Amino acid sequence: MRARYVMTRKRFRAWLESLNPRAEVRRAKYGSACPLENYLRDKGYPNATVGCFNWSLHDRPTSELELPIWAVRFTERVDFHKPRIITAKRALQLLAAA
Repeated sequence: MRARYVMTRKRFRAWLESLNPRAEVRRAKYGSACPLENYLRDKGYPNATVGCFNWSLHDRPTSELELPIWAVRFTERVDFHKPRIITAKRALQLLAAA
């Protein structure tokens, strides 16, 4: 699948919905603080990184892409969320508010 088609709200939501609602999507599987990174890694991009405004798969020299606005808003909500651990259920709530 082409990289830009991986980072869609619909696909990310479907991934969250496929998980146990109590599954930790922040820091749980990969030690990452970002659910979007965990999503990308589950989709076959083990070197994926997500920043505040961009994301990269690190599989090509020009792989850095701008985050869609929904992902920027979601990332902001995640970054300021307390407690630090976020479950799939809570991530879906944060995504709905983004």
